[in-house]
Amino acid sequence: MASLTGVRGAIYFPARSHNHYQSWAAYDPRVAANDLDYAKRLNLNAVRVVLSYHWWRENRRAFADAFDDFLLRAENRGIRVLPVLFESIGEQPTNARRRPTGDAPALKSPSGATVRRPWRWDGPREFTRWVANRCTDPDVVLALEIMNEPGEYEPRVNFVREMLRVADRAAPAVPLTVGCKDVRLNTQFSDPELDVYQFHMNLPPTEQRARREIRDAVTFARTHGKPVWLTEWQRLRRSPRSKLRPDYASLAPIIRESALDGDFFWQLMLKPAYMRKQREKGRINGLFHADGAVFSAADANALAKLPQSESRGDTVPESVEWTERQKPPKGFDAGGN
Repeated sequence: MASLTGVRGAIYFPARSHNHYQSWAAYDPRVAANDLDYAKRLNLNAVRVVLSYHWWRENRRAFADAFDDFLLRAENRGIRVLPVLFESIGEQPTNARRRPTGDAPALKSPSGATVRRPWRWDGPREFTRWVANRCTDPDVVLALEIMNEPGEYEPRVNFVREMLRVADRAAPAVPLTVGCKDVRLNTQFSDPELDVYQFHMNLPPTEQRARREIRDAVTFARTHGKPVWLTEWQRLRRSPRSKLRPDYASLAPIIRESALDGDFFWQLMLKPAYMRKQREKGRINGLFHADGAVFSAADANALAKLPQSESRGDTVPESVEWTERQKPPKGFDAGGN
């Protein structure tokens, strides 16, 4: 098994996509190449990407071409991919909501009706096997994440347990994980066990609280003999910068000096918030504009800085020359329009 430690990553949706369906239905190889180059400038070695079960069902060939292209481009840059097969967050994935509009919501995958009805799981099982069989190279794929934030809802937990079994049978050597919001929820999954634990800490109120949450998560994971990744983080809630704007510099130093085995910040590309309610308030997340300018040079420097253990004694520049543009993205629409 390839190393599950020393992971430095970001969540990735293209700048013009609101959800997983748009990301893959409007996949553009040139955009992916540029965005992965931006990740490389930050010294990242991983990206966390939500796949689209619904686009795969509609056009398997197009999805396969896009996914294979993305994996190849990431591999060429020394970036490993953490594919997320299913998503619990968002609205029900109706046909209308999958239309390529500029205000499309985050989408569940699969639908709640499918999750609640085990007799409808054949499609998700086939998708899980299909993805697992494509993700066997540890130099390309970091692990398979079965679902983002399944929580404790019993039908969803049972769904994830079944897909873990399917993935384990299809590709036994591929590490498995689940996007748990609370690190303790990882222990819900024991047949098979997870290879790496996750937790989320998007908006801790203070430095003290952030340090405590990280320390507690690391201690819990070590007790169970597992590496642990913080797979969603953004900023301190209490910081001088507007609460509706990114401020990765407020939290990055705490994460870089921690004992975490990996982290993924939310998110690489600058865009309106993932959840429609937060989007309507004017919240934006991310670092890079589509043209490569950054929203905040301070954030970019904080994210790019390597821990001393990774710099191997070399002097790492405190700052890089970034083109800064502290404005929300203009003319947002879906599918690159």
